Amino acid sequence: MKTNKRKVLREAIETYGRERQIDKAIEEMSELTKALLKDRHGNGNHDTEVAEEIADVLIMVEQLIMIYDNEEEVDKHTNRKISRLTRRFPNGFGKLEEQELPERV
Repeated sequence: MKTNKRKVLREAIETYGRERQIDKAIEEMSELTKALLKDRHGNGNHDTEVAEEIADVLIMVEQLIMIYDNEEEVDKHTNRKISRLTRRFPNGFGKLEEQELPERV
């Protein structure tokens, strides 16, 4: 059975409520912050924990976009900020060797 992700996220908002899901997003972002700090400080390998917290934050960000009904605006700002980032590279965009990075954005 294939689960419709947007339908599940919409049902979570309807079941738990807007305010609770916003609070949950804040909580998940805090947990990601803690996992990243643990990883940066070199206290063992935290790749799995970081990946899990990133997944939680992505899920909550998708719910925030639904709650605030601002997908087009978020896309507009995302594209503008990525474009701005390309202009900030000291050697220009595309001058560095290609690195194997996953395509997420």
